Amino acid sequence: MNSDAALIILYICNMEATKLACVYARVSTDKQDTRQQINDLKRYAKYKGYKIFKIYDEQISGTTEGESRSAFADMLLEIQKGEIKHILVWELSRLGRSVLDVLKNVELFTKLGVNIFIHKENLSTLNDDGTQNATSKLFISMLGGFAEFELETTRQRIIRGVKDSKTKGSANGGALQYYGFKNESKKLVINVEEAEIIKQIFNMYTEKEMGTSSIANELQHRSIPTKYNSTFSKKIKISKGKYRSPNAFIWVDAVIWNILRNSIYRGLRRTKSYPEYRGNPNFIKRDPKKYKHLNFDKWDYIPLDDQIISTSQWNKAQEILNSKSNQAAAESKFINIVKGLISCSNCNQPYFMHKRSSKNGLAGRDNAYRCLSKRGGRYGEVDCKNVGANIDKVNFIVHNILTRVDTNTNPTPELLKEMQDLNLKQEKNDRRLKRLLKQKKKYLKQGSTYGMKDNVLKELLAENSQDQHEATELSNHFKAEYSRLEDKLYTFNDPWSKISTVPTDASMLKDTIKKLVSKVVVSKSDKTFPEHFPNPKDTITQIDVTMISGQKLTGYLSRFTSKYVIVEGEPVAYDAKLINILL
Repeated sequence: MNSDAALIILYICNMEATKLACVYARVSTDKQDTRQQINDLKRYAKYKGYKIFKIYDEQISGTTEGESRSAFADMLLEIQKGEIKHILVWELSRLGRSVLDVLKNVELFTKLGVNIFIHKENLSTLNDDGTQNATSKLFISMLGGFAEFELETTRQRIIRGVKDSKTKGSANGGALQYYGFKNESKKLVINVEEAEIIKQIFNMYTEKEMGTSSIANELQHRSIPTKYNSTFSKKIKISKGKYRSPNAFIWVDAVIWNILRNSIYRGLRRTKSYPEYRGNPNFIKRDPKKYKHLNFDKWDYIPLDDQIISTSQWNKAQEILNSKSNQAAAESKFINIVKGLISCSNCNQPYFMHKRSSKNGLAGRDNAYRCLSKRGGRYGEVDCKNVGANIDKVNFIVHNILTRVDTNTNPTPELLKEMQDLNLKQEKNDRRLKRLLKQKKKYLKQGSTYGMKDNVLKELLAENSQDQHEATELSNHFKAEYSRLEDKLYTFNDPWSKISTVPTDASMLKDTIKKLVSKVVVSKSDKTFPEHFPNPKDTITQIDVTMISGQKLTGYLSRFTSKYVIVEGEPVAYDAKLINILL
């Protein structure tokens, strides 16, 4: 083949490459579709003789940055390979609603030598010779500003519309309304049956001094339907691809708390605030010093014709809620001496410390290590049903076990092998990092000496930079892990270097546990100890403490008996005041 023929083939290949295009279409909600956008852009591509490489379409808000949209990000990765030369969009707002985001994306594609064609405005960002179209740049800036202005105007218009609707007593939100209210001919009216339950909730909280959890349990025990139970009969979509039965929504403390905090029950309906509404007499601003929990920069309050709860009772509920909130903040600073070590035998999730003091400062009802699955298991799908364990008894058992541990144990072969393997991994990663640095120098040399195309060089350098970043992160991880193992080895060599006895001070004990203990596992035990735990209905909890040396020691505690705990088969007189974990 002669040189002229080769040049002709190369020219044809370049012509084909410049004809390669992709389509990007976007809508904001699942009630819209991209078919019309795609059909229009397909027709344009056919007219221009473009070959469509791929169609990228998605349902996501234009306020989300381009790189955070999955289809847009995929398109960007494909474009960076240097083959696609045209992006077809139906209108500018499809690229984004923010001027800065749109201009950033246009500038990025311009640097990559990719033309953006905007169908509605009939604009191209690049001229036929590949230079930037100055007129389009100016026009895109103007259009982007208009798009952002339109979005902000629409947002304000929606908020004003909602406020005006609420002021007129309209029921916004469809079928699901506040508990105690219903949608009747598009008006928000009181639901008499549910309003009675609201009154009972406030009475239980303010008069009977019941907590939110107790109230939720009471309503659940009485089979009182929640709002979801009474409103829906079919499964409810809670997120993309996830549905939940209405019966799965039960009474929980958070629901009760939200009811007690909601001013709608005392006749004030909350709505978002905008500055132009500040002077409107239809909106009431409450005393910010008296009600600190409300954000008065964002909310205004519309008076209703009727109220379910009297103002005095609602105010009393707020005072109790605020006092409990302040008490919790003041008294919730406890030291978790087994934090990061204690876990569940059923699901392997961590145990968290669920503890609050009573009014007299002593341990209250909430005084247990509980499985983290309980926090996500309000509806029964996640809760592994493992037992909780009394905090003071667990701490006492762990302390007692530390007094029994063999501190002269030599390092386990497993620990030494782990350190050796980690060292080998570190050396291998260091060699990889050196190769990547050499590779970067090679790319830069080739780019300057052999005239490598800018887009190809940028792609290679970007890939190299990513690999270097991963190798550096891995190196830091290996170093941190090796340091942790060295601390373990030091503990074996001199475990009691600064400790003559096992401390009872919570902070010092926590540091000691961190040096010596590998893990603490909680499980329900089938064992019985009739001599020391005589109650036949007792629940026995097993506490397995594994030392970093590999030693494993076991303790048992009773739900009903506080005279003894069992450690390594021996009864030990329990002292609840041995370790004070309150800061």
